[in-house]
Amino acid sequence: MRNFLLASLIVITDLTGWAFAQNRTVVWSGLDMELAQTVDPMTDAKACTLSIGPVSWSVVLVNDKEFFVTPVTAKWTFAPDEQHLIRVGTEKALPLSLVTKRNVLTVNDAVSSARVVRAIVSGDQEIKIRAFKFPSREVLDLAINNPNVGFVYRRAVDACGWRNLGISGELKPAKLSVYEPSDPDPAKAGYATVHVVGNDELSLQKGFDKYGGGCTINVGVSSLFGMRSGKWINDKIAVGNESLLIRDADSKQVFLQHLPEHYDGPGMKGGVWPQGLEAARAAWRATPLGSIELQPLGPFKTKSLLYGFHELWSWGTQHCGFPAIE
Repeated sequence: MRNFLLASLIVITDLTGWAFAQNRTVVWSGLDMELAQTVDPMTDAKACTLSIGPVSWSVVLVNDKEFFVTPVTAKWTFAPDEQHLIRVGTEKALPLSLVTKRNVLTVNDAVSSARVVRAIVSGDQEIKIRAFKFPSREVLDLAINNPNVGFVYRRAVDACGWRNLGISGELKPAKLSVYEPSDPDPAKAGYATVHVVGNDELSLQKGFDKYGGGCTINVGVSSLFGMRSGKWINDKIAVGNESLLIRDADSKQVFLQHLPEHYDGPGMKGGVWPQGLEAARAAWRATPLGSIELQPLGPFKTKSLLYGFHELWSWGTQHCGFPAIE
């Protein structure tokens, strides 16, 4: 019965050309997670999946006891004759079994599977997964360390009838992950990237000193607004009437401005953009569950929740000359 339920849900979430896909509703999207609900058009039975992870592959919770690991696209498969593993914190790694026809990995033992789900939802321990591609045997290492799975899981309890695990559904304080080159090469001096743990789409980038430094708030691959040499800038030159849009937690528009449409001068990346201060204030007020996005949304979906913006901006006040916002 357990394998049948797993296979059924995978079919519902994977098939896009059949009638099942027409009944799929996204209940939540953000914080590197998506909660989706499907309704069987014949029986009206409801099923939910909570996907957690990066763009290429993810961990999907089926309910409070079961999960599977899956590629987001069907362009590659798991190796059938390798030992795939999952590890919770410092516990002994558990074997992951391959469901060949569905190209997903899961833990067959029900007790162990439920323990893994609980650890993922609590967000207190890092979940490590090691898998292998077929036929290359390339090693795939994935780490799930999202502190706010419980926040989205609470929505699954309400919308999908999942069992309440007694784990807090409140947002946890945002933490930052800072990368600075360890190479002593002076040409790399000053560079840093700062990401929000559990909201990877939102980040800050500090430029190389030799290019004038400067810091920008980024969403996905797009550098949006920031400061360089004491001036507000926007490094995303508009192509086709693009705008920066910020909404509050109720989806109300609180900021909308067209982006610069030209470079400021020879050797200057991006444009001087005085509206940057207004954008920063709007984002500050809309944090944590407001959103920031580039309009119109392109194929890379340049949009993110503002969870962690306060922490990013505070880092910028210490290292980039950003003004304090009250």
